Amino acid sequence: MRMPQPRTATLVITGAGSFMVLLDVTVVSVALPSIGRDLHASLSGLAWVVDACTLPFAATLLTCGTLGDRVGHRRLFTAGLALFTVGSALCAAAPSAGWLLAGRAVQGVAGAAVSPSGLALITAAFPREKERARALGTWSAVGGLALAAGPLLGGLLIEASGDWRWVFRVNLPIGAAAVLAGTRLLPAHAGRRRGSVDLPGQVLSTAGLVSVVYALAEGGVRGWTDGRVAACLGAGAVLLAAFTARQAAAAEPMLPLGLFRRRLFGAGGAATFAVGFALTSHAFFMSQYFQDVQRTGALGSGLRSLPTTVGIFAAAPLAGRLAARYGYRVPVTAGTLAAGTGALSLTGIRDDTGYASLWWPLALVGVGFGLALSPLVGAVLAAVPPQAAGAAAGAANAARQLGGTVGVAVLSALAAGRIADGSGLTAAVRTAFLVNGAVLAATAALSWPLLQHPRTAPAETAHPAPKENEPA
Repeated sequence: MRMPQPRTATLVITGAGSFMVLLDVTVVSVALPSIGRDLHASLSGLAWVVDACTLPFAATLLTCGTLGDRVGHRRLFTAGLALFTVGSALCAAAPSAGWLLAGRAVQGVAGAAVSPSGLALITAAFPREKERARALGTWSAVGGLALAAGPLLGGLLIEASGDWRWVFRVNLPIGAAAVLAGTRLLPAHAGRRRGSVDLPGQVLSTAGLVSVVYALAEGGVRGWTDGRVAACLGAGAVLLAAFTARQAAAAEPMLPLGLFRRRLFGAGGAATFAVGFALTSHAFFMSQYFQDVQRTGALGSGLRSLPTTVGIFAAAPLAGRLAARYGYRVPVTAGTLAAGTGALSLTGIRDDTGYASLWWPLALVGVGFGLALSPLVGAVLAAVPPQAAGAAAGAANAARQLGGTVGVAVLSALAAGRIADGSGLTAAVRTAFLVNGAVLAATAALSWPLLQHPRTAPAETAHPAPKENEPA
């Protein structure tokens, strides 16, 4: 049997890992109403089914990204896949909401190991920037398909089995196959470099991010003046300030502060946060609208989300080609503008809005996200030397996951307020889409001047010599 070429194998295996991890971001959204009925969870409790995964995911991404730079990205990637499979099994067998949240937390930590290591493996396999941009477009198409296909696949599984647990069981064969292929075919030393692990930095960053994200998630439920919320916000601020001081003083920092002086890194990270905010909350509220307002059921909700699925999958490869030819700002600006326009077009929905008025804004949202996702990752990776790819990938993924967690938390709080004052769920969904549209429009306006391609920004050409506090 002929073995696949190393670059092809790397792209296929990392794509499969990304598919499995990102599928859970949206496949769970279509199962939330069923989970709520079965496990007696409230709307805020259902938000925690999402946040129980995204919180540890976001909080440990920086740690996993830099750890992969030290121990080897193949080792961390395959270990993360194995752990994600275990977490999926725990979710599938959960007898209560508490056990489900524990399984989701395991998935979050495991996903944090898989995502930046996969990106670092692609960076090593495709060292030339144009080739990498195209490869990231393909990788992003797979990830975008997972994000957008989640509602459809989840609906099919729930409709066929009558059991929401199948949205987690589907990960088991994918995970086992990807682990086996990864241990045999991925390059063993891609991106690995000598150096010590910044243990104090790892602890401070993880504890600080957990505190802040938890406070944001609970603030809308408990109130922002609640003692626990205020304590977590204060603790998070102190811990992250200590982390920043540690990075400035460390001989081998896990996140060199000098990277933030590079326009592509800082602007790319900020735009990634905004896209994560809108993408995750869009899936969350669209599922609630279709199932709880229009009573379509899980399968109907998934089918009605198909335009977003097709839009992301179709646009992602085009995004890679546009980024390779014209630079990152062209697809990112066009994508966030398109997605923002689609979100704002959905602010007029009513309880009885016909599907003819819904499919094209959903498609526009999908095309927009498909155009923006991979060029944003490419912009962040282009700003750093190859040996820091894991740290950069971890930072980019952390920004997106933090954005998603904040988006669900903040917009769920706004939605709960609209429901409490008698406006109803549809009005709450309209408010969420209005906020998303505004966030994406602002991102589009700022992306054009800030995401300037290295070819036209001499100060940021591919991987300049490292400065103080940057990896050598």
